[in-house]
Amino acid sequence: MASKIKVDQIEGSSGSSITIPSGQTLSIADGLSSSSLPTVPVSKGGTGLTSLGTAGQSLKVNSGGTALEFGSAGGIISSGNFSDGRNLFTYSFSDQTDTSSTSLVDITGSEFNLNAGALTANKTCIFQYSIMRYEHDWNHTKIIFQYSTDDGSNWNYFESGENVHDEEHESTSSAQLTTRSSAFLLHNFTSGQTPRFRMKGARYSGANNLKINYDAGDNGTVNSHYVVWFI
Repeated sequence: MASKIKVDQIEGSSGSSITIPSGQTLSIADGLSSSSLPTVPVSKGGTGLTSLGTAGQSLKVNSGGTALEFGSAGGIISSGNFSDGRNLFTYSFSDQTDTSSTSLVDITGSEFNLNAGALTANKTCIFQYSIMRYEHDWNHTKIIFQYSTDDGSNWNYFESGENVHDEEHESTSSAQLTTRSSAFLLHNFTSGQTPRFRMKGARYSGANNLKINYDAGDNGTVNSHYVVWFI
């Protein structure tokens, strides 16, 4: 018959610990409350954490490689703000521009405000555009892209020879078509900046107008697009 020991407290004869001899186990019938359990460190197979992250976060190693933490899972995140780990933005516009200006003018509807707050880390931006242009029987036009680091207060041109996208079209009288101008541009943004993007355009002297978002019939509306990655 098993024996019983009834006590109010158990203390070690010296020090502050009690040792269970090798080969023996101690079973607690009613278990232990979580408040009585220690935080288990990574070195002992635990996480070193005492609380959950927020919805959608994952457990990952921190930037210093010293501990685990909850944060964005990485990969494609196309909702929320930069502070939520968002790294992909898309924009479409159908506003039409028809300009005879030989000096660069703003393209209507082309300004893209990300509305995502400030960057939380240095990031390389991959800016892709796909712009629908209407071409007359003779025209020579250009479009060029700008970025802002302060949410539109100041603007800069992308530092790339590919930024200026010239189109020249010559064919028989009254011929017309639509074409898409597409390319990638790169820029390195720094933490704390608030990116924004827009497009300018013009025609060259003697050419027909620059026309954005017109269909092949020179009347209906089509869309132009941006895709913006931060990596």
